[in-house]
Amino acid sequence: MQKRAGLNIKVTPHKLRRNYGTTLYEETNDIYLASSSLNHKSIAVTTRFYTNMDEKYKKSTTEIASTLFEKNIK
Repeated sequence: MQKRAGLNIKVTPHKLRRNYGTTLYEETNDIYLASSSLNHKSIAVTTRFYTNMDEKYKKSTTEIASTLFEKNIK
């Protein structure tokens, strides 16, 4: 996937989905919206994965997303 996008970092569908969920939750602080958007069957799943992420992971996913958006804007 990264070769087709012209990236020199590894991007997987899972990373993109997780970044979307993280960003949505951080911007809205609405765990129900994030859970529904990610099609989780239980709010507990969303809570477990998106409310207690460590800063290192947040930073890496934000960098990936920024790189993708910059490539798409140009």
